[in-house]
Amino acid sequence: MTWPAFRGRAGCSFIESERTDTKEVMSDIASGDHEELRQASIAQMKGERGYNYMKVLLTVVLAVVITMGFSCASLGANPLDTLLTPAEASGWARTTTSQEVIDFCVQVAAQSEGRIRIEYIARTAQGRLIPLLIIGKPAPAGPADVAQGKAVVLVNCNIHSGEVEGKEAMLIFAREVAQGKHDDLLEDLVVLLVPNMNPDGNDSLAKNRISSQFTPKLVGTRTTGEGYNVNRDMTKLDSIEGRAVVSIMNKWDPVIFIDAHATNGSFMRHAVSYNWGLHPNTDADLMEYNRGRFSEIAIGSQSYLASKGKVAVPYGNFGLNYSGIVAEGWVTFEDYPRYTTNYAGLRNRLAMLLECYSYDPFPVRVDTQYECIYGALLAVQKDKDTIAGLIRQADERSVARASNGIDQARDLVALDSRLEVLETLTVMSYEHDDAGKLIATRLKDAEGDYCAVEFAGERDYVVDYYGKFVPSGTEVMGAYYLVEADGLAGVELLMRHGVKVSKLERDTPIDAGLFQWYDVEKVNRATRVYEGHFMNKLEGTWRSPAEPQVFPQGTFVISTAQPLGAFAALMLEPASVDGATSWNYFDSAMQAKAGTVRANFTSTPSDSAAAVALPIFKVSSFDAIPAENIVVVDKVSDTALAALTSNYGVLSPHFQSGVHEYAVHVPHSVDSVKLMAIVRDKVGATVSIDGIPAVSGKESDAVGLSVGLNTVVVVVTGADGNTETYTVRITRDGPAAFNCP
Repeated sequence: MTWPAFRGRAGCSFIESERTDTKEVMSDIASGDHEELRQASIAQMKGERGYNYMKVLLTVVLAVVITMGFSCASLGANPLDTLLTPAEASGWARTTTSQEVIDFCVQVAAQSEGRIRIEYIARTAQGRLIPLLIIGKPAPAGPADVAQGKAVVLVNCNIHSGEVEGKEAMLIFAREVAQGKHDDLLEDLVVLLVPNMNPDGNDSLAKNRISSQFTPKLVGTRTTGEGYNVNRDMTKLDSIEGRAVVSIMNKWDPVIFIDAHATNGSFMRHAVSYNWGLHPNTDADLMEYNRGRFSEIAIGSQSYLASKGKVAVPYGNFGLNYSGIVAEGWVTFEDYPRYTTNYAGLRNRLAMLLECYSYDPFPVRVDTQYECIYGALLAVQKDKDTIAGLIRQADERSVARASNGIDQARDLVALDSRLEVLETLTVMSYEHDDAGKLIATRLKDAEGDYCAVEFAGERDYVVDYYGKFVPSGTEVMGAYYLVEADGLAGVELLMRHGVKVSKLERDTPIDAGLFQWYDVEKVNRATRVYEGHFMNKLEGTWRSPAEPQVFPQGTFVISTAQPLGAFAALMLEPASVDGATSWNYFDSAMQAKAGTVRANFTSTPSDSAAAVALPIFKVSSFDAIPAENIVVVDKVSDTALAALTSNYGVLSPHFQSGVHEYAVHVPHSVDSVKLMAIVRDKVGATVSIDGIPAVSGKESDAVGLSVGLNTVVVVVTGADGNTETYTVRITRDGPAAFNCP
């Protein structure tokens, strides 16, 4: 059996076989030191050479030991020259645990000569930290320190923690950065790297997590420790991990979001599949560039990946609705904004989904993912001025609505969509059977675990590519959306996304012809839970009232004349399939509450016994509300502490509401303290202490103290993403003087 008719794990003894029709997965990982030996190991796993795997592994181990011994004997040797990732050190037998990721990154950053700085962006439900590597020359302290002309790139790995290739590849990349091997890249880029976005899932190791991925045997889960699929969470933001992704986007404003995955089993001979932001409300010029020129130089025929002899294809599976029938075409995934890359596109930024071929052996997948991500970074470097210009134009078009008004033909919100043929393309695959499905047999090893897949002969197919979404229902975007004060949960969600929110500073009348209310005809509430929600799928009509209406002081005002204006409209349109109403964020404010504006505009849906009244109204003109009646809202959530204590010493003054500055005095014998902060909003707020995410009501990690003054910052983040800062200044005494008698 010769490659590529056989894809799987070295040492597979083919005890049993089973015909299968699986979907797709993807993964990649990168090269490290001892390159020749590593490539020999990979070649053997591919079946290209007659290497004995155990001999290769023994040779790698001996080479590492010999090299480490020589390095220890050499004065001034760089520790990074012999530092291997846990996956490399294991001979690619296992993946890296969450704590090992942090330990490796800390060691690499310490030796990076200022090129890498580590922040921790969240603490998971199970208490694990999510590290963010800020990479530059030097690594900037914050967005304000990014030099003009540099592009900021966000690389996200291990969001599905069974798809470990990106995590492993980017640990190797980080080591290379610390060694100075990518200084040319850092002349033009700042790279934000999240190597392990799903630490809880990463450490929940088990066999057979992915039916199409055979090595390593033990990998993590697709979901988080709370059971969320973060790649379905980007609109509703229930998960700690999803909120962490958005917080990076809001703070650093990266020009591109790169998301590393592995396929769920697409039968193809391509090393990787990829996609851009697919939602039809994505800026048209950005989408065209992302799909065309950028993909070509990042992952296509002009890319670093192509220089390594590998070929990519747009993401897909054969057959409509995953039928597997070749003649039906090559079909992409959904365009819902809840997916990370679609979400990034709707923020007027580039996106690249990278799904490496899951049937490839572990080190091959790591190499592929490395080559994909590195190639994407090179493409951003090459086209950074073009990218900056396209983003600027997209943002300016959004902001210009304030002066140009709403374009009835262009400013449309896609409520839902349908998939159409984008083009024809060639998919490199294998022979199919009489039913039109690919012939594939999965093989088991002596332990009963799947270890490889055997295909029939190679075959290329020229097929329709279903890769274009067009709206199947639209509404004209509002100039403003008004949300009544008790619709706070939905407003908090928008603000967490970075949408700018204002409110009416005084009672404001609006003419009947300038605003609309939503008449709900059907709620269509789901009977099965999805991602923690019984989703709504509203049907109805925007209607103009007969009389003017006074909207009270405190009503929230969301303008679409802002960079995230189109996204805000999509989230606020009641019938949007992925909007805030669909995700239940306005459920508590959908009744005709006395004293509200909506009490004047009720509906009786055909599938509901109770009347419904939405707290959302749409205003058609920016002139409908005098500018002096609108004031910007800085925050709407509670970001205050209820208590703050130290495990040693006493806060001065004692904690009290409204006070943000405290002092503590400790003797020299105390070299660290632990603070405990309790947030007032125990549902929506989070807290960090000394830059490390903490748990409300529990002691923080130990904060080391130097002699003299130490400043510890406590930051509370509210449900709307805004923050409140407290400062504790801790003075530690010096050593006691010793007087000779």
